[in-house]
Amino acid sequence: MNKISKYAVIGVMSGTSLDGLDIVKCNFIKQKKWTYKIHKGITIKYSKNWINILENLHKKPISEVKEISILYGQLIGKEINKFIKKYQFNFDFICSHGHTIFHQPENNFTLQIGDGQAIANKTNKLTISNFRELDVQLNCQ
Repeated sequence: MNKISKYAVIGVMSGTSLDGLDIVKCNFIKQKKWTYKIHKGITIKYSKNWINILENLHKKPISEVKEISILYGQLIGKEINKFIKKYQFNFDFICSHGHTIFHQPENNFTLQIGDGQAIANKTNKLTISNFRELDVQLNCQ
């Protein structure tokens, strides 16, 4: 007998296009194989200030990158809270890709910001983050 696994997940990501923060609510179900259904997705446009910060962050010292990562994680958490309140979603956990500020997989290096602990603190939900770094280390890019 196949065990059925079900997860309701809030997914979050942003990229170097700087078009905004993408938030989606999905359900994943595993019977024999994994399937998914997207229930709702939105893009929150960045303010000019956040565009400027994110656009230039790769040129800043690591101490500033870490500080901005926490502030950006708090922003993500705040926007997730608005999303789940507006649509009254119940979910199991958050998966945050974060925002890519630097990506050179051929050199085994990538950097995403959006501190997972800051997101978890803001939402009071289990948050899984920083996927891409492990993908690069495993050569999955």
